[in-house]
Amino acid sequence: RDSMDALLQSIDLLTGCKLLQLLPMGLGGLVLSSDVVHGMARKEMAANFGFPSWFPTALGLWKISQATMNWVYGGAYTPYAQSMMAFHLGGATYAHAVAEGNPAGAVPCVAFFVVTATAQISYGRLGLGATLALHGALAIAGFIAGYGISALGKRAAKKD
Repeated sequence: RDSMDALLQSIDLLTGCKLLQLLPMGLGGLVLSSDVVHGMARKEMAANFGFPSWFPTALGLWKISQATMNWVYGGAYTPYAQSMMAFHLGGATYAHAVAEGNPAGAVPCVAFFVVTATAQISYGRLGLGATLALHGALAIAGFIAGYGISALGKRAAKKD
């Protein structure tokens, strides 16, 4: 019990934020990146979001890269990982709110936007204003990329 208490007390805000990202980015990335083998995600993503068949594998590799960059070299690449997450969250917001037509599905995206901004600020290189500007711009870029990827999926579906 004492060792668990000591472990929990040793987790700072930055580490806590990075740990929260492990499930959706790390485990989610493993499942999606292996879609090229099992094909389960591609059907769902095509039906729900209109994404092309290659997208789940690419998204999974992006997620694994983001999760890994949080931890390698003692977290030296954490600011880049948080920027990747902000971009990803913009695309996820597009996927749920627009492509799926379920604005409530974007609520976790907003929650994780707070987590990734908190991690970026906790790292110590950017303040609140710079983080919100950077992450906001990256989220907008991710939203636009989501639209483009969805359009590619719809174009591919027309050819079939």
